[in-house]
Amino acid sequence: LLPSLNIVYDLTQHSLLRFSAAKVMARPPLAYLAAATSVTVNGNRRLVTTGNPELEPFRATSLDLSYEWYPSPNGIVSVGLFYKDISTYIQNLTHIAPYSTTDLPVSLLANTGAAATDDFSISTVINTPGGPLQGIELAYQQPFRFLPGFWSRFGTTINYTLVASKLTYQTTSAAGAATVRAYLLNLSRNSYNATLYYDDGRLQARVSTNYRDKYITGVPGSFSADASGVNPASY
Repeated sequence: LLPSLNIVYDLTQHSLLRFSAAKVMARPPLAYLAAATSVTVNGNRRLVTTGNPELEPFRATSLDLSYEWYPSPNGIVSVGLFYKDISTYIQNLTHIAPYSTTDLPVSLLANTGAAATDDFSISTVINTPGGPLQGIELAYQQPFRFLPGFWSRFGTTINYTLVASKLTYQTTSAAGAATVRAYLLNLSRNSYNATLYYDDGRLQARVSTNYRDKYITGVPGSFSADASGVNPASY
């Protein structure tokens, strides 16, 4: 059951408030649910990867509130606040252990040069409690009809988002299993995009630029990703 509520309140002829609340869900990728295990031995690189058929989907409660002002046709200025309480998250978990602990047939190691007593990186997917995510989004769109002649055919669209989120992850290390609070994977704190466009009814052209802050791609403090991420990028 995924109830949702959407309310729009007209403040004036050119401005309004929007509010929405919903319970949302996203199914895990089918590859995560597959009841299949792969064993890889390539020199010193020894991996066991398995799916999790009992994996629960992503679940969250989502709240959004925005103010929108329409100063002119095709023009808009908006401010939006959003909050998500992520109650179920899906993460990769890797730990180091002898192959014998997996209960897989030793025959799978035939002719690989590896033994059942050798350490392998054992990777699977699990559910974790998740955590909150909140942020603000600013948007501006304006055709330059107030400019004379040729220049009135130009316009711009600008969008900026600030997000803060820390989730609870499970980690494994030589000291054993533990939990850690870290930023949501693959999420930048700051991001924006800006577009300058031209439209005369027959010809349309756009030039855009995008930017996003650095972000992490692996859970800190784990065997699989002690500290991995991506630096800021613009294009």
